[in-house]
Amino acid sequence: IYDIHGKEVWNKQIQTDIASTSSKECFKLEMPESLKGTVCFIKLQLYHDNRQVSENFYWTEDATTSCLALLDMPKALVNASVKTQTDGSNCRLIVDLSNTSNDVALMLRLNLKDKKTGKRILPVIYSDNYISFLPGEKKSITIDAGKVNASDIVLCQDGWNIKPEKLEIQ
Repeated sequence: IYDIHGKEVWNKQIQTDIASTSSKECFKLEMPESLKGTVCFIKLQLYHDNRQVSENFYWTEDATTSCLALLDMPKALVNASVKTQTDGSNCRLIVDLSNTSNDVALMLRLNLKDKKTGKRILPVIYSDNYISFLPGEKKSITIDAGKVNASDIVLCQDGWNIKPEKLEIQ
């Protein structure tokens, strides 16, 4: 559990076994007293053989507050670099993202647009999207754009508290 600035205030790790088509209560979240009356973030990660297979990021509040504090979140700076890989006539982008700010970057969204028309390129397959980052966190996203020419597209990034940007494709 993290406060609204991304500072960890509670952590719990367990090891368990579970069948692939079942569910299991592993533990109860223990909301620290310091977070009562505030918005906070919950990050859940699932690993199998030391490899992350799932990640979920939530925001929550208690009954005495609302999510309006999300409106006052400081702007987060997410640096991005984009590289292309071509496989025959298919275009694949590898986007390396890094939250270089001291605050949570909430719901970063990537989308591809045509340079000339500004229209979204569809269909496109993203390995992840609407991504939230804790301070200092890094992620790599793969985008399969199909039969488009990388020189004809631009990658756009925006998010809840992230300044919209157009990213150079190399």
